[in-house]
Amino acid sequence: MACPHLLLSPTSPLIAVPLVASDDAAALRQAVAIRAHDPAPDLVELRADYLAGYGAEQTRRLLGELTGILGDIPILYTHRGAAESGAGDWDAAERRACMEAAVASGQIAWMDVELATEAATRMEIIAAARQHGVQAIISAHDFSGTPDAATLDALFAALVAAGSDAAKLAVTAQTPDDVLRLLAATARAAATTTTPLISMAMGQMGMITRLAGPLYGSSLTFATIGPASAPGQLPLSLVRDFWRHAGIRA
Repeated sequence: MACPHLLLSPTSPLIAVPLVASDDAAALRQAVAIRAHDPAPDLVELRADYLAGYGAEQTRRLLGELTGILGDIPILYTHRGAAESGAGDWDAAERRACMEAAVASGQIAWMDVELATEAATRMEIIAAARQHGVQAIISAHDFSGTPDAATLDALFAALVAAGSDAAKLAVTAQTPDDVLRLLAATARAAATTTTPLISMAMGQMGMITRLAGPLYGSSLTFATIGPASAPGQLPLSLVRDFWRHAGIRA
């Protein structure tokens, strides 16, 4: 496993950079650019749903090659489903086979599993991840807007109750009130659980949440050194500079 001791905490927040590529060559080029970047990210999120036509064996091979390039930068494996704006037209069995291969590869530190995944399947994937020392982020995404406060509270509670090692909630902000509602819900959830939380509001209006999230209880944000994987992601250097000036992280 790339980094068995990696912990999430809003007092020492981390930055993940997405790796978004459709084939091995592009993925390896991006990995080289990420490894060479100063500052380096804390994690690299492999968006495996963009890798059209991949199977379990190709997944294992690519993860081995990426680890060889990235060195001590751990990998978060995400195979986003189409229902939550994932790329490609994946058969459910093929998608699960790739996720299981990633868990068993010994090359990833974290696995993203969507709350919307059928409960028995989700529990089996989480159990397999833990068997191999991989931590699970349970995630939920709303690409249409930001729910009301009660719904946000219920979503955070459901993510935590699903047995996650970290709970991620991403919404889409259309107004300043959407941003404030997401940040307030994050703060409320952080006050009631020891499970690390990850939250952000996507889109231009929500960019501030990717910077100020740790002040409200979010432990991880996503920034870029190349292609973005969601609307509103900011360059890694900008996020690190803001965190340093704001006293969030040196």
